[in-house]
Amino acid sequence: LSTEEEGVTGIVYNKEIGPFEFDVLLSYVFIPQMNPAVDFKNGEIIRRSDWAKPLPRNAEVITNGSSLPLYYNKPNYDISKILLNKSLGGNVMYKWRNGGIAAFAVYKPENQLRINASASVANSNDKVLIDLEPTVNHHAYYGVQLLQDFGDVKTISGLSYVDPNARLGRDFPISIDNARKSNPFKYLTLDPSYEKEAYSHFSVNLDRKIYKLSLNYIHLLSGNIRRPDDFFSETVKWKRALGGTATIFLTDAFSVMADLKYDLARYDNILKSEIKYNYHNQVNISLGLEILKAPTDNSYWKSYRANDLMYSSIGFYY
Repeated sequence: LSTEEEGVTGIVYNKEIGPFEFDVLLSYVFIPQMNPAVDFKNGEIIRRSDWAKPLPRNAEVITNGSSLPLYYNKPNYDISKILLNKSLGGNVMYKWRNGGIAAFAVYKPENQLRINASASVANSNDKVLIDLEPTVNHHAYYGVQLLQDFGDVKTISGLSYVDPNARLGRDFPISIDNARKSNPFKYLTLDPSYEKEAYSHFSVNLDRKIYKLSLNYIHLLSGNIRRPDDFFSETVKWKRALGGTATIFLTDAFSVMADLKYDLARYDNILKSEIKYNYHNQVNISLGLEILKAPTDNSYWKSYRANDLMYSSIGFYY
């Protein structure tokens, strides 16, 4: 359901033998999604972005029934231990005239860093000290896909699995000491969550000269007990979701787009509309609006309910 591509920096080898196509990926460079979304000041985490996940501010102390503030120490880590991590993947596809079937598997770091932590009560007994420790966790992403074209209509269906507990050889030849740390604490339980996920998905795409249409569906097959306010990880973004996109080209230079995503299980919905103007393939101007609704408290999107936005962009090409 996402229109943004994510990838790994590495070497890809491609080979075609008759109706078969083989791809192999090898990498030892990991570039995570690390935006300066948060900062640390006087023990507090300052959010620089509305899309940064808020962290808890207080901890209930059972011994006296009071609530102590959390004091976050700024993380201290060796960036080389994050950047130098391996990825290995492969894809094999059997093709026929208007389609094909493919099986793929990749072992790589997760796109975002995990945040582990340790906690202790200050000597003054007036706050809980939290040491945040970023860590790289590898996961396996694998599955099968069936591709079939019916004239101008292109379809893709498949099954995908994500296993954050996967191991391939010596997983951390470059040591990350705090990986997979679980820290039971008298007042605060810091327990990382590593749950396997399974999905089925289906998409239909039609691309014509004056319009493009896309219909997508994704279904979570595995259970998910993670809450959106989990200290270490987030709940899944979509459980049973439909997505539809329509783009109309009014002229060669002017187009309008509407995109709706709707979760049938959680009733989350994101509506996006955009107007684009292309001037002689040299200047590209766009104006868009995105509205987000998350009515239930078990939604991944509940922290971002106030993030409706209007945006614009301009690009120059030479």
